[in-house]
Amino acid sequence: MSAESIYGFEIVLTGACKTVLVAAGLNAVTIADAQAFQKVRPRVEINYKHTGETHPKRIAILTDGSRRTSCFRGELKFFAITDADGPGKIAHALYRAQIRNVLATLEASLNETILAEHRINFVTTGMEEHGVRSADGYEQTSFPFTVDISIQQSAWSGL
Repeated sequence: MSAESIYGFEIVLTGACKTVLVAAGLNAVTIADAQAFQKVRPRVEINYKHTGETHPKRIAILTDGSRRTSCFRGELKFFAITDADGPGKIAHALYRAQIRNVLATLEASLNETILAEHRINFVTTGMEEHGVRSADGYEQTSFPFTVDISIQQSAWSGL
């Protein structure tokens, strides 16, 4: 494995989350997708913000004896986006419920089927925000999650 596959949390995590949401029948996109997605509604946009190491610090000892930090914290954010007109508002309520249903099993879905080199150690929900972006013509709900992600011992062999 490469440094990108180990430390590229923004692509690894958002791609894994996209796989889970798409498998549930939702239209999901990440920053790695073409910008044409901005016109598709309803959709779920997925973003990851890296916030640093976990505390206490967790260390992996590599086969050469070197040590690396092996657990990090970040924020996963999901944005439900629909049209802001009458039909869009009805669609938003339904879409938001579908997203909550999928996110309720996110940790298990990622760890059991998708992530091979990483594990999500916990997912903590944050405060949802809901509003209409009149200038942009869409309604949005954000779903923030704090996550701890650890790098599995088997992933280090590729460095």
